[in-house]
Amino acid sequence: MDKKSSCCCGALPAMWWWLLTLLGLPLLFLLMTGARQSVVEKDLTTRSEAALKAAGMDWAQVKLTQRGRDVLLSGSAASDEERLAALKMVQGVNGVRDVQNMIEVAAAPAPEPAQAAVAAEPVQAVASIDAPAPSKTPEFSLQSVGGKMVLQGVMGSQQEIDAALAAAQGVYGAGQVDNQLQLIEGVAPAAWLKDLAGLLPALQGLDNASLKVSAAGNSIGGQVPSDADKARVLDKARQLLGGAIADDLAVAAPKTPVPDSVTNAADPAQVAAEEKAVANCQQQLNDAMSGKTILFETNKSAIKQDSAALLESLVGIISTCKEVVTERGIQISGHTDNVGNDAYNQRLSQQRADAVKNYFIQKGVDGGLVKSVGFGESKPVAPNDNEADRSKNRRITFDINPE
Repeated sequence: MDKKSSCCCGALPAMWWWLLTLLGLPLLFLLMTGARQSVVEKDLTTRSEAALKAAGMDWAQVKLTQRGRDVLLSGSAASDEERLAALKMVQGVNGVRDVQNMIEVAAAPAPEPAQAAVAAEPVQAVASIDAPAPSKTPEFSLQSVGGKMVLQGVMGSQQEIDAALAAAQGVYGAGQVDNQLQLIEGVAPAAWLKDLAGLLPALQGLDNASLKVSAAGNSIGGQVPSDADKARVLDKARQLLGGAIADDLAVAAPKTPVPDSVTNAADPAQVAAEEKAVANCQQQLNDAMSGKTILFETNKSAIKQDSAALLESLVGIISTCKEVVTERGIQISGHTDNVGNDAYNQRLSQQRADAVKNYFIQKGVDGGLVKSVGFGESKPVAPNDNEADRSKNRRITFDINPE
């Protein structure tokens, strides 16, 4: 008797059935991933909204649809303080990875005109209604506040805000920039935005650096080491933003040489003891780093867990040498090998130095005593001819600052 075959299975060769099965597996994976993502987004939405409501900030809206763990925060706050408080509240929700703050600050309502004035001048009232609304212009400011660079101002699109933020983070590091830029509908495009990326590197290293760009006028400020540095920064700013720019740059006062009479009057024993304490602390840092290196994720500034013990030992040394560090300060320097372009290596070295500084601050070290600087590939300690030598150039160093 002939074997019976399925009316469906027998219609297609076995090879086609295998092909259909393989094509169905990715679809099944996407369905499962989407379902899981939906559960995570719903959970984070519920907990974020509950946290805002408990804090009396239920005017803020939370959106996570198709965003994974990244929250889009919107709404209208009565003040900048309320806007920042809502941002911090959602950032503190367990599981939230990033928060894009789109909350706007409501403008104070204009006082209503007196009834008598309206009745006395009806023609002017009609004219004011028909007059076109004033044009809104973009504004941008950058200022050093509490060890971080704070961005403020208004722009007409999220793309422009993202571009300005990326330019600042590329120079100072993602962890050192506080983005408070606001998205306002109707603001004209920022024609000068493309020049920010070229100007911001000129401000790096300036104490109390500041920059303001607006229709009302541009200004640049901070403390520069010399007149030559001031001229260089101003020339760069005028080249990119135009000639009309307010000069708020100050040249640091040169160190006054100590007269021989004062030097001779100093207690030699005290001077020797201070220098010995500085040398001892520097030696402890050098010994702790001897034959070791702080490890980061490849091409990133994220510190690997394997380096936790080394970092803890460095925090202990800084605590032991608190008096010396308080007096002199400490510099964290980031270095890379020569793989990649100069700008990328400089930015990566700065971000890694910033990451170590932030680790120290989280462990209780006073951030005002710590300076982080990225040198990129400019200061190699070995040739970049092979991987062994390149690994020596990828390093973080620590230096007690001289007086």
